Amino acid sequence: MITQILAPLLMMQAAPAETAPAQPAPQLNAQQRASLRCSAAFALVSYGQDQGNADALKWPTMQTRGREYFVRTSAQIMDEYELNRDQVGELVAQEALSLINKNELEAIMPACLTMLETSGL
Repeated sequence: MITQILAPLLMMQAAPAETAPAQPAPQLNAQQRASLRCSAAFALVSYGQDQGNADALKWPTMQTRGREYFVRTSAQIMDEYELNRDQVGELVAQEALSLINKNELEAIMPACLTMLETSGL
């Protein structure tokens, strides 16, 4: 699922911005938004680790625990807001794009790793 998220993300970077979204995004609470943002961070790091990126490799491996966190967060948001995979994928892609554009991945990872630890995964 992570690569399914990152492929559209790369296309979003190259495509011009749309004037209006197809449907309004759900109003996530602070915990859900943080979990979704960390899911995006884990996806980016996992992808970077798969590609051998030195910046991504300095973090703990995301191939198992990070991906499971990603899957569980996505499933929870799908259930709570009656969204499909594509809709949740778009939310994650938007978060990932924001992390990239604002160059915030490095800054957010310590807090996300804490959330991963407290999740019990």
